[in-house]
Amino acid sequence: MRINLLPEEYRPQPVINPFRLTVLITCSVLVFTGVIWLLVQNFQLRTEKQLLASVNQQVDSYQEVLREISRYEKRLQSLKQRLAEVDQIKTAYFQYPLVLKRLAGTLERDMWLNRLDMPALEQFTVNGKSLVFPDIGRLLQNLQNLPELAEVKLTQVTTDTDSEFELYNFLIKLKPKGGVAEDAKVQKE
Repeated sequence: MRINLLPEEYRPQPVINPFRLTVLITCSVLVFTGVIWLLVQNFQLRTEKQLLASVNQQVDSYQEVLREISRYEKRLQSLKQRLAEVDQIKTAYFQYPLVLKRLAGTLERDMWLNRLDMPALEQFTVNGKSLVFPDIGRLLQNLQNLPELAEVKLTQVTTDTDSEFELYNFLIKLKPKGGVAEDAKVQKE
């Protein structure tokens, strides 16, 4: 038997200490795992950058398509607006052809129409000229005798002396009977 009388710090240590070995292996595994984790994260970052670049390219390529879609949407909106105007005209059309034929038949000899404003609303206006003032009165009477008109109203008469003849400008408001909605229902039935 041997007795070692050296103090503890100076005594020879065993070549392999289980605690130190465990700490060394654990630290090595942690460093190795950290390096692998960094490599995986670096690979994922590169992959995400490539994916982002391809998505940005696709977005750039879709910008032209989006502008074209926007143009088509504006065109569609304008076509819808025109279609609504056409429907409004169609609705009004059932009402006005007969009134216009009768209106043309009521004009006196030295009289003509300059302008007709016929919105799809209930009332429209007639603007014209006459060489003879009493013919305007006969025109009003003829218009009041038309069965298609509910109301005839002379709103303005002015004299135009700029030309070599004395002309009378007149403005008449006319209201057809029934109205747009009722006439459209009658025509559809």
